[in-house]
Amino acid sequence: MTQTDYPIMKHPGLFTLMRLVMKGPLGVWMKLVFPLTLIFAGIFFWSIYEFIIATDIRDITKYGIVSLLTGFILAMYKLWFWLEMQKMALFIALKNSDNSPE
Repeated sequence: MTQTDYPIMKHPGLFTLMRLVMKGPLGVWMKLVFPLTLIFAGIFFWSIYEFIIATDIRDITKYGIVSLLTGFILAMYKLWFWLEMQKMALFIALKNSDNSPE
């Protein structure tokens, strides 16, 4: 996708930015990471639930470590996705500033 492929718009919304990120240069990676984020979210909530109901110290430790690791992975996925959306918003703003009448 070249710079001329980005649409001219004032303030793109969340879903517009998500669509543009999925079509952008890292679109294949984004399409791979998005389902992985949902899978890790399921593992995260399951491990928190198991951590709460666990009675053995080994289970508490195991589910605590799993929930910490999956929480960190989710945070990094979300941060990367957000940064890519910010990059798209910046590209759109730069394109708008190039095309605006002076």
